[in-house]
This record gives sequence, C-alpha cells and structure tokens, in this order.
Amino acid sequence: MSRSRVQRLAVASMVGAGVAAGLLPSAAFAWDPPLHGRPPDFEHTDQGRGVWMWVTDHGVLHVRFTGQSADNPQVFSGHLTTDGRFGQITPQSLNQNDNLNQWALKDGEMIDFTFETKARTDGFNVRLQRGQTVSYDFQVNGHSITASNVSFGKREVHPAAGAGKVQRGRRGP
Repeated sequence: MSRSRVQRLAVASMVGAGVAAGLLPSAAFAWDPPLHGRPPDFEHTDQGRGVWMWVTDHGVLHVRFTGQSADNPQVFSGHLTTDGRFGQITPQSLNQNDNLNQWALKDGEMIDFTFETKARTDGFNVRLQRGQTVSYDFQVNGHSITASNVSFGKREVHPAAGAGKVQRGRRGP
C-alpha cells in the first residue's frame, strides 16, 4: 500500500473516531430529510409565513420563522427534541412576547419556543452535540403548521408534516 493511501486512511480513521465520540462536528453526515445548507430565500418575507430549518458545516442548527405582514403577527410555537444534546442557544431577534427555553430530558434534551413574528425573521441557532435525531413540532397561531410552510436546507425540502423527525444518515455527497 502506498504511503499516501496509508496517510489518508489514518486521517479518515481519526476523523471518524472524533465524530463518533462527539468531539468533531458531524454535519458531513447527511440528514434525512436533507438539512444541509442555508435556504437561499428564507429572509424574503414575500415568501409568506413559514419555518426554515438547516444545519451548517459546523454542526449548528438554525431555525427561523417568517411572518406575513406587520399588521398581522403570526405566533409560532413548538419544540425540538434530540437524543443527544443541544449546546447554547443563540436567539435571533427576540422581542418581549417571545420565549425560548432549554430542558434536560431523561434521554436527551428539549427546546421549546414561542415567537410572535411580523414582517421579519425570528428564530434561534443551537449547536447539535452528539445524537442521531432531532424531532420537531411546529405550530402557527395554535394550530399545526402545514408541511408546505416548512422548508429544510438549501434545497427547501418540505417534510411530510409540520411535526416529525430528522435523522442523521449515510455520508453526504
């Protein structure tokens, strides 16, 4: 075996061990449905009300809510749970009517939230630490949000419903 091949195998083994131990970000592993990459148009409020969720290369989960108009605030609420851990939450555009809480669970952690969103974008970022799944339940104005108003990743994939689960899968392309 060539020296360069041995070096590549050694590096791949170390990276794999670091990801498995939770020491390195694992965004290189694909999510199902796909979450990787920022949606190109989520900040354009002409897209209407919606929920946008994506993961960066650094393992940071971004969740954003967009409202329809300044005259008609939308109240987004719900929760995320993981079988791993969430790192520190970084709120984006909190106001006095917004709530964002993090809870430890027996088998993971939960974030619950309420955002009153007008013609702007609200939300939060949180680092994913370990764990293979993130479950979500998104509501708007006290009702389950329709799947067509939820977009995942740069491809803006719509899930089957406004509540469900995303899971780490095979290595991404």
